[in-house]
This record gives sequence, C-alpha cells and structure tokens, in this order.
Amino acid sequence: GPGSGTAAGDWKQCNVACSRADLECVLRIVGCRSRRPGLVGRICEIHDLHAAGYIFLGASVIWKFVYDFRGADSEQIGSLNALVMFFGGEPEAWITIPFWNNFFLMIILIWIQTGFAMVILSAALRGVPEETLEAARIDGANEIQVFLKIMVPQIMGTILVVWTTITIIVLKIFDIVLAMTNGQWGTEVLANMMFDWMFRGGGDSGRGSTIALFIMIAVVPVMIWNIRRFRSEEES
Repeated sequence: GPGSGTAAGDWKQCNVACSRADLECVLRIVGCRSRRPGLVGRICEIHDLHAAGYIFLGASVIWKFVYDFRGADSEQIGSLNALVMFFGGEPEAWITIPFWNNFFLMIILIWIQTGFAMVILSAALRGVPEETLEAARIDGANEIQVFLKIMVPQIMGTILVVWTTITIIVLKIFDIVLAMTNGQWGTEVLANMMFDWMFRGGGDSGRGSTIALFIMIAVVPVMIWNIRRFRSEEES
C-alpha cells in the first residue's frame, strides 16, 4: 500500500538504531574488560570519544523541553513555563531573550559536567588521610578550616585537572548552541560560527579555517600548562 514504504523505512531506522545500541554495548563491555593496549582498546577509546558528542546533543534535546514555549494562547509543555504559570507569571520564549539566554545555555553545560566533577572530586577527597583531618581537629580547627586549609590543598591537583578539562570543553563548545539556538539571539560562539562559514550559508572555507585556528590557539596553552604540571608532579 502507500504507507508500506514509510513503514519499511521506519523499521530500517529502528533496526539501525538497535544495531548501533548493541554495538555500543559490546564496545563498552570489551573496553571495560580490556586491561592492555591494543587494537581493540584503541577502537573502544575512539568510540567513547565519538559517543561523547551525543551527550551534549541529548542534553540539549532534554532542556529544549524544559525551555519550550508554544505561544501565549497555546498549552505550554515546557517545565520552566509551567512553573512560572503555576506562580501566576506569563510564559516566555526563554532562549530568545538576549543576554539571559546565554545563562540558560550555561545551565545545560553545568548540568552535564556536574556529575563528572563530583565523581572525580569525591574520589580525591576520599584519598585524603583521615589522620591529617583528625590532627587538625585536635589542634582546634573547625570543619570549614579543615576543608579549606587541609582538604583543598591536598586535592588541588585534581581540582586543576577538572578545571582544565571543563575549560577546554567551554572553549570548543558547539553542540548545545547548535541544537538550542543555532547561534541566534546573541548566543553565537566560535565553533558554531566556524561551522556556518565552512559548511552552511557562508561557504567561505578560508574564514572558517581561521576561526578553527583561533580555537586551537586558545586551547593549546591550557593543554601545555596541564602537561607541564603533570610532568612536574611525576618527577617529584
């Protein structure tokens, strides 16, 4: 019938999605089981880097429903507008409000990276010797002083690792802006501008390459500083 082609296409897309999910599970299991370098380990590492990009797109889709706006006379499905209307306010197209929409996009990245930062920092805090903390408390230090003067200095290396990682992510952020606003309403970033000039309406590969070079120049000093700090720690 007329709809058979569409149904077949839907089944094909479903099969492709399921096959990719199965492959992803296999690669992750093998990657976790593997403890030695080799071709399989490298394939799994490349796959993890590739899959990391979907995290930002998936989070953007989720937060699009949070910020969703359907018009003043339409039923609102966005969580933020529902909360505002519950308290008697008027719904807004939040991601179109200049200046404030940048903070709404920042919330998405914070939401994504909070789990990573908490896992790394909590592991570092558990590595602080309990004897050191008890000695500080016996000497009269309160909990705030113990945290700021004992715990923070001992995990400063981990804090710097988290900071540099998130800094590099921020400098080359692209997925969230592309999925949420496409750089409109004052939310343009360098990576999205490069994509526009290289592959979309701009069609100017020279200008796009220049922007890519500036992004690399901005990221490289942070990486060099992090590598030098790591080497100095290894030598000491």
